[in-house]
Amino acid sequence: MKIINIVLDGRIAGPQLRIAEVAKRLKKEGIDTIVFFPDKDSERFEKLLSDYGIDYRAIRLNKLSKSFFGFFRWKLTFIPQILKLKKIIKEINPDIVHCNASWQWKGVIAGRLAGKKLIWHLNDTRIPSYIRGIFRFLKNFVDGFIVEGRRVKEYYLKNFKINKPIMEIQAPVNTEKFNPDIVKPDKNLLKYEGVRILSVGNVNPYKGFEYFIDAANILNKKYENLWFFVAGNLFDTQKKYIDYLKKKISNYNLKNFIFLGGVDNISEILKASDIYVCSSVAEASPQSVWEAMAMEKPVVSTDVGSVPDFIREGKNGFIVGVRNPEKLAERISVLIENPDLRKKFGILSREIARKNLDIKICSEMHKKIYELITKNESLNN
Repeated sequence: MKIINIVLDGRIAGPQLRIAEVAKRLKKEGIDTIVFFPDKDSERFEKLLSDYGIDYRAIRLNKLSKSFFGFFRWKLTFIPQILKLKKIIKEINPDIVHCNASWQWKGVIAGRLAGKKLIWHLNDTRIPSYIRGIFRFLKNFVDGFIVEGRRVKEYYLKNFKINKPIMEIQAPVNTEKFNPDIVKPDKNLLKYEGVRILSVGNVNPYKGFEYFIDAANILNKKYENLWFFVAGNLFDTQKKYIDYLKKKISNYNLKNFIFLGGVDNISEILKASDIYVCSSVAEASPQSVWEAMAMEKPVVSTDVGSVPDFIREGKNGFIVGVRNPEKLAERISVLIENPDLRKKFGILSREIARKNLDIKICSEMHKKIYELITKNESLNN
């Protein structure tokens, strides 16, 4: 079987990591994946795919942009790039075209024009209404859906009767790689003595890092020897938001709040941390939370995406409402004061991640829906 997997962002994040990991495992099952992505800012993704032995095409693909010139460029190149995609798809002649994200119109249209079977992979719960409206129209032209959690399914497909395969597949974590028994802690982080509190994610407004900063300010008034870290890329496209966060840190005089930038050793960073925090205002299946769980870290998270399905309140972590730094700080306080509870939460979290979120499970489910669609079979929705 041959799959073309199209993602309209070449920068490394959860979807790109998932695509690479799944493709690597499916290759052993006789399923070859060719990954399409924009050639801009894609060096790390290209290297990852190359290291994994996955075929790819880094091509000129403009993604939807909020800026005037970005949107104009996207609109101007919309039809030519669809026709280009169609041509390449027909040349490769895959069994399925797998398109990622609800605003992935180019891949969907090009795949349909090329006469190929289509899977639309939905992995968010917050988009502008016009994108959602276009999705509702184009959804009729695909052959099946992957949704990253029940909330994603409800967000996009709740009010529609769809007699096509719809499979819920969480973002995966490689629990063999994210294994606290074999991973060594990051030496640089260990230099910061005290309780190390970490959040992971490329810096953008959906991650709600301002509330993490607010919580840090509250906690600093109560405790000493705390360190707060954010591991994630600070892209130029998010300069306004990043400047806002830095100004907030400066106003609070938070000398112990540190942006680590994009890092390649997340497992080691997690190993060196004591508490994991997710302050997001919107998520689907937050891979960074699953990675923290796999590394036996206690989690304090906002009530977003699939988090409540795997973080059990008071059992292996705490869940608070979005945009509530006071509650966030309150729950972090409990873990600061109770090292034994941190250990207890972490042990259960790893077990849940291993049984429910491992990359093996994700890959097997991808294989299943690929086979269903190629055989024109359906699932009971």
